[in-house]
Amino acid sequence: MMNTIWMLDDFSPVNGGTRVVPGSHKSGLAIPPEDVSVKHIAQPEGSAGSVIVINGQIWHAGGANTGTTNRHALFGHYRKRMCMFQVDPHDGFPLEWFDGLTDRQKQLMRMTKGLKSAHAADAHFR
Repeated sequence: MMNTIWMLDDFSPVNGGTRVVPGSHKSGLAIPPEDVSVKHIAQPEGSAGSVIVINGQIWHAGGANTGTTNRHALFGHYRKRMCMFQVDPHDGFPLEWFDGLTDRQKQLMRMTKGLKSAHAADAHFR
């Protein structure tokens, strides 16, 4: 699994840019145990338009924003074959909403063939 964090604003420790714990993806744990003090935290800095690429299992979180402006980001989550949604939009999508989608929205969510057709998550079962 791979995650991307697209910086829509500059990222810095002042505005709470994303923090990561290097090597934590190898721990097999989703979060640090309560009795563990995390000693090595990296906080990448970058200008708007930059992207951070991380293993999706690495411990990561936003920092505290102590500045005077908001920090915005766009997250991309990828898994198997690098083209599949981490959370498939077909799963639990209300049927009554489908007809309200534009053609472009259906394309972006891989729903051009409807909700009942095979989609990204189905590739796991081939």
